[in-house]
Amino acid sequence: MGPRDDKGKPSDKALSAFGPTVTTPGRYADGNGLYLIVEPSGAKRWMLRTIVQGKRRDIGLGGCKLVTLAEAREMALTFRKIAREGGDRWPTPKQRRSFQP
Repeated sequence: MGPRDDKGKPSDKALSAFGPTVTTPGRYADGNGLYLIVEPSGAKRWMLRTIVQGKRRDIGLGGCKLVTLAEAREMALTFRKIAREGGDRWPTPKQRRSFQP
């Protein structure tokens, strides 16, 4: 894919340049469960895939226009720490539907 650092992870510079230019729909891994999702419409978003209380969760972190690679990595690290501690701060679909602002 591009240049990698000494740990085998894509370098920040390579992914920063890669993110805005990729147009082919698909899922592009950054490492540690962080993905750049490119939709057929051209929309790009960050997604974290992790395990929370024994269940796989795909957690949306935001679109590329609003969330930088560095911010997505920081959010992913925070959410992985919460999941590792057994926390589940993501509402179920039923809880999301019943939310009244």
